[in-house]
Amino acid sequence: MKEKRQAFTLIESLLALLIAAIVFQGLVFLTQWSRRMLETRQREDETLALQVSLNQLANQGYLVESVSKKQIELLSRDGSGPKTLHLKKGQLVLDGDRNGRMVLLGGVKDFCVTKHKTYQSVCLKTTHNNRIEGELLLGERKEQLTDKKE
Repeated sequence: MKEKRQAFTLIESLLALLIAAIVFQGLVFLTQWSRRMLETRQREDETLALQVSLNQLANQGYLVESVSKKQIELLSRDGSGPKTLHLKKGQLVLDGDRNGRMVLLGGVKDFCVTKHKTYQSVCLKTTHNNRIEGELLLGERKEQLTDKKE
């Protein structure tokens, strides 16, 4: 007697390949979607960290002495000496007139400042290649001196 061998038919094989292709396409879509969500979340976190750092400077009572494209010179209202906000070794730092240094953010590739009439725009490019922006709302030194004279 001849034994009958069990095998898949051509239609069954094509159907299995179709199901596998649909599953793999779904996995690719989920991977791309989760990567985009992670990048968006990372950019939002970096933007929030920048704005919190800038708000902390405003809460500490610093005044703007001068602004250039790559740094901001600040004065403390308590007279503790000038401070410089700038990029140093991949970190946004606030350097004091002596040896003090406060790291505000890490993972920064580029830093730029734009002075407006009542605020300063700060933009950063992070090591994740995100471009983030924040506003620094500080009074100017001239304003403080004028207030004391009156």
